[in-house]
Amino acid sequence: MTTNWRGPVHQLLYGLMYTGDVTDDIARSHAEDAVSYRTLPMGPQVYYDAIMQALASGQELDEARQLRHLDADDIERFLRGVVVELDALRPWPEPPFRVLTRDTWEGLASTPPAARLNDPVGRVGRFLKKSFRPAGKGYPGKAVLVLKLSTGETVALIGSFAGRDAVALHTDAHDPAAAITHFVEQTGYPESKIERI
Repeated sequence: MTTNWRGPVHQLLYGLMYTGDVTDDIARSHAEDAVSYRTLPMGPQVYYDAIMQALASGQELDEARQLRHLDADDIERFLRGVVVELDALRPWPEPPFRVLTRDTWEGLASTPPAARLNDPVGRVGRFLKKSFRPAGKGYPGKAVLVLKLSTGETVALIGSFAGRDAVALHTDAHDPAAAITHFVEQTGYPESKIERI
């Protein structure tokens, strides 16, 4: 269950900033974005739970006042529409990969790199539509993105925030070659840009 509904709900409402009227198509589009984990990366269950909690809270839904062009009834109608559309999309498919928290990098830091992605951090992040984070103490200037593939493997991508250095792929998988293949299959990252080590 989502403990703080405001973050996920604000993400949903942000998508309404440049729309006119709230329509079923807009609610459907937001639900599809949640199910695909792309522009709404927390996934359908988080958004669903957050909406249900928000509607039950009795609190103002647009506390940040992002949507001056919509009234409270429009916002509530939109959120209820997203719930209806999320229910219509059940069962929700498992995403090809999920972003894990940066602290999971610590478990992979001692593993040797299995491959090099011949792109810098910024280009890899844009391709995956995910953000790298500072790697933490002991890794100055380094950025990391940890992914759990739907095939079960965990991979950590680490590179430099500055410069055009390649990104190293680390994994603790028993079969690193299979993990690299699965990374390519699950993310769509071009195999031609991967150098296996």
